[in-house]
Amino acid sequence: MLDWRMRLQIGLDVAQGLEYLHVGCTPSLIHRDVKSSNILLSAKYDAKVADFGLSKLMGNDASVITLVKGTPGYIDPEYWATGTLSSKGDVYGFGVVLLELVTGRPPIQQSTSIHAEYRMMSHWVRTVLSGGGDIDTVLDPVLKSSVPAPNVEALWKVTELALQCVEPKGVHRPTMSMVVRELREAISLQEHVDK
Repeated sequence: MLDWRMRLQIGLDVAQGLEYLHVGCTPSLIHRDVKSSNILLSAKYDAKVADFGLSKLMGNDASVITLVKGTPGYIDPEYWATGTLSSKGDVYGFGVVLLELVTGRPPIQQSTSIHAEYRMMSHWVRTVLSGGGDIDTVLDPVLKSSVPAPNVEALWKVTELALQCVEPKGVHRPTMSMVVRELREAISLQEHVDK
């Protein structure tokens, strides 16, 4: 089982990898299939982004029209609707991964209704928290009993960041550089409690 501190570090490792693809590579590279199963962990739980089979070089263009590819539950709804690929699609997929780290739930959940409709986990988290729900309501039960306990401020910071990453419109999402900065702050908040 991964404790909260390990999950934070995995999130940061992946965010830094994606930031490198978007900013450090020339031309920049869009992964197009950011999901938890495309994150490899070493024996020391160092995370690496893997499976570049759907990746696309971006050149000098900020966005490109292309066939929609990726995994349901992780695909940017804007990309799905328009076919316009940008780095914000990777940000969306990463936001879903962050929500998985917080909730321990899959990105698409079958509802308990008679119609067996599917719901996006990101929609569920947003609905619960905007309806006055506490962070414990969406928190992975494994994390509730972990030692050391997750810092509530760090939990909220990561959850709010994840929800920003899964905003329906790419213009409202942060860049991966902003995500890296926020995750470093969350780790700092957690380290302060761990001492």
